Amino acid sequence: MLALDPAKPGVLAEYIRLQLHRNRNMHAKIENGQVVSYPYRHLNLRKDNPSVSFPNDSLDRADIQSTYGIVSVQEVSVPVDDGFVYTEGTPFLDGSVWKQSWDKVEKPTARVQSEENEVVIRKRLTQYGPASNQIEFITENGLEAWQTKVAEIKASLPKPHPDASPWSPEMDNNPTLANNP
Repeated sequence: MLALDPAKPGVLAEYIRLQLHRNRNMHAKIENGQVVSYPYRHLNLRKDNPSVSFPNDSLDRADIQSTYGIVSVQEVSVPVDDGFVYTEGTPFLDGSVWKQSWDKVEKPTARVQSEENEVVIRKRLTQYGPASNQIEFITENGLEAWQTKVAEIKASLPKPHPDASPWSPEMDNNPTLANNP
């Protein structure tokens, strides 16, 4: 399982995505020893066989699996490797068990730069303190004193990539956006 490390930006979003992914049974449709549909869900089974009525647990029943070419896919933990992201690939047959696979892709430049900037921003926010402390400081010392303090914090913690755009998940799927912020 992916550990939540606040020093690594984007981990929470990845954790949530993986948790949502974990909470489903995984199946694939196989023809001639090849995956033809993955993930394969109850809705797919009904669309492929409109004249047949299926119970809700049909994908987990051995008789239905063998009749309709459905296999259970065993979950495999997502590897964690700095500098790379993993996307779900096509399941593969390992002996007699179909297993989930992960494709390793180098993180786009924009994502790496944005994550490095996020680490600095988190450190800055810690030094700024909560909003109540900021308001108290401004009330007691004035806005100009606060602006001076913010400038000092920013000078002591500069962003490593000041021109980098914030990263978004859509950028991983669009090389033009990902590498040309």
